[in-house]
Amino acid sequence: MISCHACPHDKGRKCLSARVETDICASCRWLHYYCCRTATITGTQSTPYEGLSYSLTLAFPANYPCSPPTIKFITPCFHPNVDVHGNICLDILQDKWSAVYDVRATLVSLRSLLGEPNNESPLNALAASLWGKDDTEFQKHVLKKHAEGNTQNANPNR
Repeated sequence: MISCHACPHDKGRKCLSARVETDICASCRWLHYYCCRTATITGTQSTPYEGLSYSLTLAFPANYPCSPPTIKFITPCFHPNVDVHGNICLDILQDKWSAVYDVRATLVSLRSLLGEPNNESPLNALAASLWGKDDTEFQKHVLKKHAEGNTQNANPNR
């Protein structure tokens, strides 16, 4: 599942809008470019992320769609291609970006990355070393990191 949510910083802005297609909740079918948004993706079946939800921020540059949005995990994520600050190493967010990618396609690619990391370009060396070698230990780290995000959200003063 993929959903997106309005940005609280978008009040009263006159932004160029674009319709978002399927898999986006009915209340937010319009995205306003040149601003920040949040989105939620869930892990796919048969992966260590199955059933887990991850919140993301999406920041669109002024020259979007010619340049990719900056996307970061808000929810802590233990993954070979995600660092401790939520930065993501995904080719379509860097040198493989094309203006034909829309938000939905980008989020679908990111969701796919959860189950199919690129261990050739890791941002998290521990996650890369455990991926496919010690599934039980990897799963423990995934759940622990995800739980840290739930604890932080429950007590924002931490």
